[in-house]
Amino acid sequence: MVSKMVTDRQKSSESVQAAGRTHGDLVAKGFAELFGEEAGPAVRILFDLFVKRLAADTEAMIDADDANVKELADDPAGLARRDEANANTYESMTDFREVGAAVYGREHMRALGFDGPTPRDPVALERLATLILEAVVSTPPPPPKRPGLTLDPAQWTEPLTASRTDLSKALKNVADEKREAEATMVAKNDAIAGYDRTFSATATLISAMLGFVDQKELAGRVRPSSRRPGQTAEVAENEGAVDLAPAAPE
Repeated sequence: MVSKMVTDRQKSSESVQAAGRTHGDLVAKGFAELFGEEAGPAVRILFDLFVKRLAADTEAMIDADDANVKELADDPAGLARRDEANANTYESMTDFREVGAAVYGREHMRALGFDGPTPRDPVALERLATLILEAVVSTPPPPPKRPGLTLDPAQWTEPLTASRTDLSKALKNVADEKREAEATMVAKNDAIAGYDRTFSATATLISAMLGFVDQKELAGRVRPSSRRPGQTAEVAENEGAVDLAPAAPE
């Protein structure tokens, strides 16, 4: 699910952007009265530039969060495939061990690498299966324990080879998904940091200018929180629930 830290920032951003769009003319008028007519358009342009940059950084943050959420959504399916391949490999290992012991004896199976319980951890199981399959090729079997017993090496190793191959692929996919999830998390954190810088500058500017033209209530609505980066004090105090900035007074 989407990150609460992002949605709370989005709410604060929307509030500050609304204040910039709605109260820009009010502030421009106040500055024109204080500093001359040329100050009004300059303030209006400044408001628009800061709001535009805040909107862009907010969108970039949301996109990065969405990418991370989508990447994490792939993890359960990959883990399920790994677990299924692990169970199949464990079963193949058990059958391989029992059949081999019945035909060639337990000493030969120990020589192939069966020493102790078969691991259930998928990484350990995949590694052991690989080593045993390699040992089958390099370790000639002894004569069968009983006359008449025969074992086709290809048929004996095929189920374990197939299940081990599936497990290897599943483990690689899980590892790749983990790396991809980490990459999207890094991108998300970078986007949040960029947003926080822009938000702090924009909210501080708009709040200060509103206060300067004696609109203290409106200034307080968009004042950045000192406790929670990327949020207004109002959003932080209300745990993310706030209406957009009110319309400018007549």
